[in-house]
Amino acid sequence: MRTTIPIAFLTLLVFAPLVSAQSIPAEVGATAAKLRDAALSESIAYDLVESLTMEVGPRLAGSAGDAAAVAWAIAKMKELGFERVHADPVEVPHWDRGTLDVRVTAPYPQRLTATSLGGSPGTPYEGIEGQVVRVESLAELRALSRQQLSGRIAFVDHVMERHRDGSGYSPASRIRGCGHVVAAERGALATII
Repeated sequence: MRTTIPIAFLTLLVFAPLVSAQSIPAEVGATAAKLRDAALSESIAYDLVESLTMEVGPRLAGSAGDAAAVAWAIAKMKELGFERVHADPVEVPHWDRGTLDVRVTAPYPQRLTATSLGGSPGTPYEGIEGQVVRVESLAELRALSRQQLSGRIAFVDHVMERHRDGSGYSPASRIRGCGHVVAAERGALATII
């Protein structure tokens, strides 16, 4: 049996100890009891979540699934009897990964396997070609001057060490998070991590 608890009931549970029983009007207590009983006997909250996730599916901001979820919510609220249901216009930043083709052009031409990090700026249609400057850390990248990196491609050759506690992730994450910004400040055409 599925049991769900409406938010109103959860709020009551959290704040009830802060309010003495004598200060609660009888009608509020009766409403709270009805909400509690409904929460214990109905599964509407679960049914709504199940409907959204199964009928609409993934809802990444700015995607077609996002628009479908808004349409689903409007229809569902109207179906439930809500009045004045509408969607407010919002601007959602949207980034499309697109395609990526990375190649070593000299001295031994070969194609590399790569993926774009979310939010990466687009590459011009004609592509980018430049000498690669290799560093092993974010600190090394920061130590480069604009003269050393301008017009070149920064390659941060950092190996993420695997540890059971995940401690190797943090240094690699910092490189992914700001390495491209550090390189761009120094005039790099692109950053490969």
